[in-house]
This record gives sequence, structure tokens and C-alpha cells, in this order.
Amino acid sequence: MLLVNGLGSQMVFWPVGFCSILRDSGFDVVRFDNRDTGLSTRFASSTVVNPWSALLGQGKAAPYSGEDMADDGFAVMDALGWTSAHLVGVSMGSALVQYMAIRRPDRVRSLACISALVRGNALKTLTQLKYGAVARLARMKFPDTIQGQIDRQVAIIRTMTAVEEGFDESWATEVARQAVERGIDDSAQSRHLAALKKSGRAVDPVRIKAPTVIIQGIEDPLVRLDAARNAANSIRGAQFLPLPGLGHGIGANRWPDIVATIRANADRATDPAPA
Repeated sequence: MLLVNGLGSQMVFWPVGFCSILRDSGFDVVRFDNRDTGLSTRFASSTVVNPWSALLGQGKAAPYSGEDMADDGFAVMDALGWTSAHLVGVSMGSALVQYMAIRRPDRVRSLACISALVRGNALKTLTQLKYGAVARLARMKFPDTIQGQIDRQVAIIRTMTAVEEGFDESWATEVARQAVERGIDDSAQSRHLAALKKSGRAVDPVRIKAPTVIIQGIEDPLVRLDAARNAANSIRGAQFLPLPGLGHGIGANRWPDIVATIRANADRATDPAPA
């Protein structure tokens, strides 16, 4: 099972405990850094620095596309010797695993998309988001120091966590420290969004053949519930699971439900569809 993370995020944000439960459910689990994050290949841009400008198509063209990022996932699978895999994507990662299923259906057994929305033009994307959490984060100021970078990552995790989940400050601080030590470039978020904008028309969910489930936190502070429901409706045969007490991502309080749903969806898979 290949885990694909979200916007500007690193593999360390997939909790080890969550990966262990997946392993205990019968999966060989691999997580990796998306390009432009952590220990992966890094890029630079002096023009695209505002994520919303990137989403709207303003600024310098992206140095890579969503298809390139999807192919990175296949490159990881190649290095592992996997001809096919079950895919789990969270947030932006849910778009990337859909790219993968469309580009190489012969290599994708099943899809689980968490905190997903329907890909489309910028206006369509903007109508699927909530802005309260984004506004709160935008008002926060952190010093340009190592500790300031750590505090900023902790604040992001806290903001995306539902109240019922219970914020694990110890875990958030440790994973933020790891991420900062491995390397964080805030402008990578802009390049990720620009890459998805560049490849928006390439995603036609009707073409997805793998068994798919869309998992959405009802308390998600970023993605509207209807957006995730519409994402499920756009994929033939996809199942939709709204979870109370879950924010944006994979709250530990709902790990058993999330893993059970992923396992059940994977069990619907037969052989991957031909290319």
C-alpha cells in the first residue's frame, strides 16, 4: 500500500501508529516525500509564492505538473519492485492517487481518498473550501527561526484537528521538529497548487476503474462535506464515508474506522484494469 501525502507535506506526517494498524490489517505499507518536500528533489521559484495566486493560475508557470507528481508515485513503486498497489491519498494526495489511477489503471488495485474534493477550474475549487481556518492561520505570525518554523507546523496541525479528536501536542511537536530538520520550503505549497492547476483538465474521474472510497471528516475545517460527497459521486461505483469527530486528515480517534474502510475497499479489488 502506497501512502500519498498532501500539500507541502512530508512522509513523517503519516503517523507511525496509523501505518502499524494498516500493516496489521495485511498491507505492506510505504510512505514517501512528495517532490519539493523533505528529503525529496527540491525546486525553486522566485515568482509563485502565494498559494492562492498559484491556484488561480497567477504568477510563474509551475516547474512540474500533477502528472509528474503522480509518476513519482510509480517511481517509488518501481524502486520497491511493485507492479501494482493499493493507494491511499490525503488532501492533495487524494488528487494525486486519482491521477495515478487514470494514468496507469493496470498498476492501481484500489483507491482511498481522504479529505478530497472535485478537481476542476479555480472557481470550482474555491467554492469547495472553507476559509475560517485559512484566515486564522494567515493572521498568525512566527519568528524566522527554527523554533518559529516548528511552532508554525504545530499551529497548522492544531487548526486542522477536530475538537473531538483531541489535539496531541506531543506528537505534533515531534513530527514538526522532524519535518523542519528534514527541510521545509513554504513556497513548495505554491508550486504544488500550480502543478495541480496546470493538470486540472487531465483528471476525469469517470475514467477511474479501481474500487474507490472517499472518507471525509464532518468537522473538516478546510473541505466542505458536499465537496467530498460530490467527489464520490463523480467516480463510478465509489463509496462515501462521512465520519463525525474527524477533521482534515486522519485523526487518531477514527483510525479503526478509517483502516477498516480502507481494508473493505481493498477487498473489493480484483486484478488491476488493463492499461
